[in-house]
Amino acid sequence: MAPEQAAGQIVDRRADIWSFGVVLHELLTGDRVFTGETTAYILAAVIHKDPDFERIPIKVRPLLKSCLQKDPKKRLQAIGDWDALLQAEPDAQPVAPPALAPPSKLPWIAAAVMTLGVAALSSLHFRETPPVLAQQRYAMLLPENATAHSFAISPDGHQVVISAIVNGKQQLWLRPLDAPQSQAMPFTEEGAYPFWSPDSRFIGFFAQGKLKKIAASGGPAQTLCDAAVGRGGD
Repeated sequence: MAPEQAAGQIVDRRADIWSFGVVLHELLTGDRVFTGETTAYILAAVIHKDPDFERIPIKVRPLLKSCLQKDPKKRLQAIGDWDALLQAEPDAQPVAPPALAPPSKLPWIAAAVMTLGVAALSSLHFRETPPVLAQQRYAMLLPENATAHSFAISPDGHQVVISAIVNGKQQLWLRPLDAPQSQAMPFTEEGAYPFWSPDSRFIGFFAQGKLKKIAASGGPAQTLCDAAVGRGGD
């Protein structure tokens, strides 16, 4: 998780670049970049602690430092620019290994594999055109000879409940947005100012000076409490 994401800020593709840097760092060192006893400590380390680059091969170090910049503005802006950083001059010399420890080829192999993966990822993902969000419009057809009083669209966007007066009788009408017409809901006489439960399963409404609820699938209404002047709910 990138620092801006851990801090609850808006994220973009630069958060993916941070994630790539974390994975590459862990492949090269065999250890986690940020550690902590709990998730909260780990997120705090992501925001405040600087990664250790001493064990990173010197040629890969500029790329990793750019990917793991905490400020997104200073971070590598496009993953397709990774090759330029691999050619950059390192700013520090690598730490000499212990005399008896033979050099390992594993970090270099991992770096080569990740480099190939980045090249493929940049061509398949980061160059994609962002999808365009489509607008949807519906004609809210009322029951015949009806006058609308109030209505509410379900949180899942699939249904609309309408308080309407038909032939002098006010009650709730339910209409799936993919259906041609609304259906009257029994046990909702005088129902007004309807609103939905977050899971779109129940409808709250006001009638006869009471706050009531009824299942969207049908059935009798349940009185919850007195509500002499109801003007909507959530």
